[in-house]
Amino acid sequence: MAEKGTQSTGVSPAIAELLLLGAAMMWGVNFVVVKAALSQFQPHVFNSMRFVLAIVAMVAVMRYKAISVRPFSRQTSLLMLAGLLHTSFYQILFIEGIARTTASNSAMILAATPATVAVMGHVIGSEKIVRHTWAGIALAFGGLYLIIRASNQNFSLRDASFLGDVLVLCAMLLWAAYTAWARQLMQRFSVMEVTALSTIYGAVPLVLWSIPDLFVQQWQAVTIAGWGGVVYSGMFSITIAYFIWNASVQRVGAARTAIFSNLIPVFAVITGVVCLDETVSEVQLLGAVCVIAGIVLARRTNK
Repeated sequence: MAEKGTQSTGVSPAIAELLLLGAAMMWGVNFVVVKAALSQFQPHVFNSMRFVLAIVAMVAVMRYKAISVRPFSRQTSLLMLAGLLHTSFYQILFIEGIARTTASNSAMILAATPATVAVMGHVIGSEKIVRHTWAGIALAFGGLYLIIRASNQNFSLRDASFLGDVLVLCAMLLWAAYTAWARQLMQRFSVMEVTALSTIYGAVPLVLWSIPDLFVQQWQAVTIAGWGGVVYSGMFSITIAYFIWNASVQRVGAARTAIFSNLIPVFAVITGVVCLDETVSEVQLLGAVCVIAGIVLARRTNK
């Protein structure tokens, strides 16, 4: 049986933060990996394949740790709901969004995750937000407006890039909701159970969603680099990074963990500029500065 959810992961806060740095790097690079892979894959085919690979890896870890899949109950229904949030709905919105906008834009939008987690933590009663924190949150979301507005001068829902930004924004809100809730889940389940079982439960509808695209996928067009993107995204950005994220949420808390998502845009923008020749405008950089400054203000004043 798995260890109780209230037990510590045994990782010190310093090690947890070092691992989070690695997870932020994995996710930052993953934006560019996904963007490049989508030139060879149907979006949902790529998404389902990387999650199938992640499920195989997680099941192997569960077998090694002698953790069995729990039968359906009111308890496991919570894990299924978590899986719908951070796997099914989040991934569909994320993959559809990044297919329409740039890797840099997507990463900078997701930089608002810490401020959003703080708001949601306040709503569910796990964290109190003081007046200056609200100012920081407003600054962060003002930066988001600049990022989206700068890349879409007509600001129309018919614009593909704007729609992509909005989809990524919705995905960010779902991930923030899951992060704010995850620590409560790990009072009932172990980190391993929350990570593996919620991912497995959430991946099932994700795979079913991709079935129509499997028949139109041009498999002969996929190169070794494309398959490498599937492996990287499935093993590193899902399997390893998910375990690190949830272990840190349990160890140091959701708000402190979410701070490290500030680093994701840094890695994503650098990788996007180097590998995809993407450009970032001055207004977008100003928006990114506002997002980061707002987050820093929100966290520094939030006791």
